[in-house]
Amino acid sequence: MSRTLARPYAQAVFEVAQAENCLEPWERFLMRLSDILAVPSLARMLSHPRVDHRERVEIVKLALGESLRAEENNLIALLVQHDRLLEASDLLTQYQALKMRTESMIECAVTTAVHLDARGKETWITHLAARFNRKIRLVCRMDPGLLGGAELRVGDHVWDASIRGQIEELSHLLTAHL
Repeated sequence: MSRTLARPYAQAVFEVAQAENCLEPWERFLMRLSDILAVPSLARMLSHPRVDHRERVEIVKLALGESLRAEENNLIALLVQHDRLLEASDLLTQYQALKMRTESMIECAVTTAVHLDARGKETWITHLAARFNRKIRLVCRMDPGLLGGAELRVGDHVWDASIRGQIEELSHLLTAHL
């Protein structure tokens, strides 16, 4: 399912979650669903032509391993019926985007050459929250190849303040004038 195909499903789930005041439980459910459907052996079983819709629903419910609310059962059945079950990760991504927008939150991915400790993360969150005037969901990555500094991604925008980025920029400038 592309993001475009996932959008109406995510919107419907989000509206139900808002009406029930259950944004977090729905997000956890979608995360679990996405995780189990990412297991290759389960995905193969669910896509087998001899497994009918009813059996697919039951397999997913068993894989989730706990009692589900009626709305969660309905979502699984709907995804199976429209052959969208194995694309649950796109649905999760779209749901999280809607949830973050409602909570006035943005996701910022910071990549550093070394591991960020709790104090470093808090510093990033504080500065980014002040810069964007929103709550921040910080995603930290480590890439020793940066050599130092950091790379920040917010939506489609990238700010590269890494040593590797500066070296590449300098190299480009030097070779452009030769």
